[in-house]
Amino acid sequence: MTEPLPTHARTGEVAEKRDRLRGALEQLDADGILLTSRANVAWALGGADHVVSRVLETGFAWVFVTRDRTCVLALNNEEARLREELAVEQLGFELHLASWWDGSLAALAGSLCAPDRLVTDGAGPGRPDRAALTELRLTLTADEVARLRTLGDDTRAALEDTIAQWPSSGWRTERDVSAAVAAALEARDVMPGGIMVAGAERRRRYRHPVVTDAPLDSELLVVAVGIRGGLNVALTRCAALGAVDLEWSARHAVACRVESAMMAASRPGNTWGDALTAGLGAYGEAGWSDEWREHTQGGPIGYGPREFVVYPGDTNDRLSGLAVGASQACAWNPTVAGAKSEDTFLVTEQGPESVTSGGGSWPVVDLGAMGAPARPAVLEL
Repeated sequence: MTEPLPTHARTGEVAEKRDRLRGALEQLDADGILLTSRANVAWALGGADHVVSRVLETGFAWVFVTRDRTCVLALNNEEARLREELAVEQLGFELHLASWWDGSLAALAGSLCAPDRLVTDGAGPGRPDRAALTELRLTLTADEVARLRTLGDDTRAALEDTIAQWPSSGWRTERDVSAAVAAALEARDVMPGGIMVAGAERRRRYRHPVVTDAPLDSELLVVAVGIRGGLNVALTRCAALGAVDLEWSARHAVACRVESAMMAASRPGNTWGDALTAGLGAYGEAGWSDEWREHTQGGPIGYGPREFVVYPGDTNDRLSGLAVGASQACAWNPTVAGAKSEDTFLVTEQGPESVTSGGGSWPVVDLGAMGAPARPAVLEL
């Protein structure tokens, strides 16, 4: 179980985020930036756990930054926790409160900066520019990299250890599997951001097999997204009772090869679009040229389950054309007609470093020298 981040451990990180936001003001032609989403507020507060509702994108506390002020805006019922547990004032934030019964965070923000000079990530007054504000958080600080590694290992262990219990578990339905994975994540202080489960039929039919009460058979594909302190990791694991179906094994190997090609191409000097192009080429080399059209392929990950989806070709999508940088994280998720390979990795100058694989005894697919970590195979139980 992780303990709340102490204030001293967040001070330098919060200061770096503040500098990034202030540095963006001129580029955005703005006097202020307003962060309202759970993801952006967690980022600006250095990974502080401010989540009240797991289903709302807009948080119960907002962050407001100008050239000479940094503020947290909140309703008065959040005051004690923000002062005591999140220690926002010790981190250099002014705390501005509105009454919960007749106040408004939007009105509070509007009183601090003229709305026509304010940029927002979506909610509140001002001019929305979600893409520009997402770009600010792509490169992780050293502290964030350390937290992502720990989160990745904990999420991996929760998923792999749970699946390994399948033969003696007594599970009857997909929902039984999902409940066990969720419990394992929560026990490790990881918030389940998403769980998908499928057996043989549903994994072939659906790229997003949301959990149902369908009975289990001899095959299992499980997807998990784990969240802690705002950071996300994503991974997929597959298992079979007895020998793995040969067709599934072959298709899984193709998905692993495509993912490895994209991981290896996710390096400084390339764009995210370049990395996707490498994956599309790998699909073609394996005889599955059009398979990529059946599902999104993933993209950078961090304070969102994907910071953005990478699109192919000349889509005029500015984010797909961004340069890949060291200390950025990514999760590609290629699928091949019922097979899927997915892990979260860090971009480093030495090559991709997986944070959600390699720490246990899970079998791997040997792809030779592709410039990427070994990919998890389908586990035989």
